[in-house]
Amino acid sequence: MRRVETLPSDVFETLLDKLRKAEVMSLAVDESTDNSDVAQLCLYVRFFDGECFREDLLGLIPMEGHTTGEILFTKIASFFEENNLNLARVNMLVTDGAPSMARQGSGARREDGSCVFTGEISALSHPPKPPVCQAQW
Repeated sequence: MRRVETLPSDVFETLLDKLRKAEVMSLAVDESTDNSDVAQLCLYVRFFDGECFREDLLGLIPMEGHTTGEILFTKIASFFEENNLNLARVNMLVTDGAPSMARQGSGARREDGSCVFTGEISALSHPPKPPVCQAQW
């Protein structure tokens, strides 16, 4: 395998290792469609690594067909399970307020209707935030 092929997987594994050690994390989730009409679910994560706050793109998940809140939750839960991340450590979910993401009773929730995220927020305004660590290469 060429070095250019191993670098992205090393960076991703480093991020996953840091997330597994983090006490809590926040997710920003957005769905959009690319230029070939494939819906993508973007997961952006923010967490404290013991030294400072970090923000990073966690993943892009392809979506098929019509997306409901239950499908979104299932995709996010599957992503966390596949990468050995603890979904219970997500303390906040930030969305753009789209109905499939945040609607009362049918947004990204478990099958029983309960929300897995303890600090769910929709359509978050931009509050001041602590400084984020700069990428170190």
